Amino acid sequence: MDAPPHVAEAFMRIEGIINGVPEGLDRKRLRELVGHLVEEIDEDAAEREAVVMDIKAFVKDLVPLSGEAGDEKVNLPEGGAFKTSTDENSMHLDLFLYDEDDVEDLVKAGKISTNFCKQCGSRDVDELLLHSHSLPIDAMEFIFEKVLTREEVCGKNFVDVGSRTGILLYYASLYYGKQFSRISGVEMSKFFCNVQRETVRNFSAALPSPIDIVEGDAFKEGLHLLQNANIAIFNNVFEFFLSKEDQIRAWATIKDTLKPNTIIIVVPSLENTLEELGMSTEWVTPVPLAYPEQSENLEVVESIHKYIVN
Repeated sequence: MDAPPHVAEAFMRIEGIINGVPEGLDRKRLRELVGHLVEEIDEDAAEREAVVMDIKAFVKDLVPLSGEAGDEKVNLPEGGAFKTSTDENSMHLDLFLYDEDDVEDLVKAGKISTNFCKQCGSRDVDELLLHSHSLPIDAMEFIFEKVLTREEVCGKNFVDVGSRTGILLYYASLYYGKQFSRISGVEMSKFFCNVQRETVRNFSAALPSPIDIVEGDAFKEGLHLLQNANIAIFNNVFEFFLSKEDQIRAWATIKDTLKPNTIIIVVPSLENTLEELGMSTEWVTPVPLAYPEQSENLEVVESIHKYIVN
């Protein structure tokens, strides 16, 4: 198996260092040691991928095709990137559970259609707009391979606000094991909290570090998580579930609660989200990210943004 891009890049850098070693030292032995290290990392990546695929299959059986719970109310946002979305031209589908191949299989099986008729009875059809409350696999790999560094996670508290199926929590555990001091998710939906609990219970042997699941409001039952967070993730967490007024209150509370130097990872950007709400981003400093040139879900990957609380 080929090494993941970040591993291959690291190997090239190490090779450059080895080439700078004086001739008298054993360059061949150094290369052998580095080669063994890359093989071990490669094996870890293969094992992690296998666990992720098993989790994906397990969660698929627990969650409706739409990725929505019966105990939550989902509304399409009215502005910004969603201004052209309507109930008629939109479909909700979990991008972690269903990649492009999965969607194609669902269409062939007649379980979903990715098109809608703009004028019933005619051939005037258009593609449905897909909305997901989860990130696809390549986006999560980008977060844990490129957005976060090992130095940033060691001994730190990781919080996913609106953790739904818990996939970001599982990735945090699989990528960094017990290096995080604490991995926590806060989720309003009892249904999704039960999905997380069942998944953690079923994969406890494969997940290297414990995962805390807090059921309730992020600003009540989960407030202590935000107060102690070092890394907080917000993936489209409010747009589909809160009124504009409640979103303003939510972000104002986040601004007042997160401590300085907390890392925030958001989808979409805070500039887009807060500008739509008439709020300022002066309380954070954006961190430039190196996005890949190619990715299966490049548009989603490029919507990931990182900030540091001032």
